[in-house]
Amino acid sequence: MGSSTSPVLASILCSLHEKECIDQEVAVGHVLLYSRYVDDICSIVEKDKVDHLHNILNSWDPDIKFSNELSVDDRLKFLDCVVKFDKDTQKLEIETFFKNKNNRPLQNFQAVSPKSQKDGLLVDEIRRVNNTCTRDSDLEKALKDLTRQFVQNWYPSHYVTQNIKQVKEIGFKTRKKDHNIEIRHYLKLDFTSPRCDKIGKRLTQIVRKATPKFKLFVAFKPRRLKNAISHRLKNKIPEDDKDLLPV
Repeated sequence: MGSSTSPVLASILCSLHEKECIDQEVAVGHVLLYSRYVDDICSIVEKDKVDHLHNILNSWDPDIKFSNELSVDDRLKFLDCVVKFDKDTQKLEIETFFKNKNNRPLQNFQAVSPKSQKDGLLVDEIRRVNNTCTRDSDLEKALKDLTRQFVQNWYPSHYVTQNIKQVKEIGFKTRKKDHNIEIRHYLKLDFTSPRCDKIGKRLTQIVRKATPKFKLFVAFKPRRLKNAISHRLKNKIPEDDKDLLPV
C-alpha cells in the first residue's frame, strides 16, 4: 500500500493528462464518451481511431502506460459493472459484475466480529448492486446472486432477504436521522466475544428508556489475539510527529 495521498495525486495527474490529450479528441468528435475513475477509463471511440487514441494516451509520459480492452458482443467490463449497448432501445445499460462470483471472499457470519459490521457489509453490498444496475430485471437477478453468495458464507437466508426488503422500502438510501434526538454520544469498546453485541444492545435500551432525547451509539473494535498476548514491538508515533508527505 502506498501513501494515502496517492489516489488524489493520481487523479490530479490524470486530469492534466486529459486536458492536454483527451479534450482535443472530444472536441473533434473522435471520442463520443469518456468516463474515468482514478486510472480506469471507459470510453466510446470511433473504430478507426482506437489505436490512435491509445497511442496518444501512452505518449504523454514514458512512465505511464495504458492497456486497452475492447467490447465483445456490445459488452464491456468496467469496475464493478458490465456496460452494454441495448440495440432495441439504442441506449447504454449497466449490470452488476461480480469477480469470483461463485467464491467471493465475504466476511463469514460465524466470524467473531461485531454484528454491526456484518449488517453494514450486507447493506452496502445491496446498495452497490442497485448502483450498478439500470434495469429492474438485472437488479433482481443481481440481488438473487448476492443472496446466494451471502448464504454460502453462513448468513441466514431470511436475514439477507429481510435486509434487502428494508433497503428497498427506503429506496436504497441511507436511513434518515431521528431529529427528535437532540444529543448523540459514541462509546467505543473492545469486541472480545459475541456476548458484547447483547451487552451493547442492552446498554442502548437502558439509555433510550431513561432519556429518550439522548442517543448512545456503541461502536465495537475487534481486538486481535496477538495484541492481547504480546506487547507492541515499536513505540507508537504521535500524530503530530508523523510526516504527511515524504521530503
